Amino acid sequence: LGEVEQAVPKGCDLIFTIGNHDIRFERNLVSKVPDYANVIGMRLSDHFNQWELAWSAPINAAGRHPVMVKHRFGSGIHAGYTATTKAGWTTVSGHTHQLDVKSWGDYSGRRWGIQTGCLADLGNSQFEYTENGPSPACPGFAVLTFRDGALLPPELCEVINGKAWFRGDDVA
Repeated sequence: LGEVEQAVPKGCDLIFTIGNHDIRFERNLVSKVPDYANVIGMRLSDHFNQWELAWSAPINAAGRHPVMVKHRFGSGIHAGYTATTKAGWTTVSGHTHQLDVKSWGDYSGRRWGIQTGCLADLGNSQFEYTENGPSPACPGFAVLTFRDGALLPPELCEVINGKAWFRGDDVA
């Protein structure tokens, strides 16, 4: 996250949407060593003091194309579709580690259910729980562009064979 802090323009809000893995940090520490619950370093927020930790982060909420960012709206192969149809807004989530965009249109307009993949190498030890099985998880991220208050179709930057690809170009 330090690299993100260096890259963003001064004055940008830094919002860390916490999820199930983040919650485990404090829960495990407090349950194993409750006497240290108030010691600096025992809370996740102690390690990311430049960031606001939040369950969700609305973007363009008052605009004509609001977006809600949360770690998890749901799970499963149809998580992006389900999230945007239930929320009524474009949604961005990362819980499934899938990298995809599902579009939806209704009488209120066009919106998307975006799943942002992950920023880790799927060969690393934190993914051993998959037991080397096939998975829809994919390294990469989504790029959102707003023009005149409207969200343009989301674009994906996907890592393939160790290279990041965006708009057909190797950007790594």
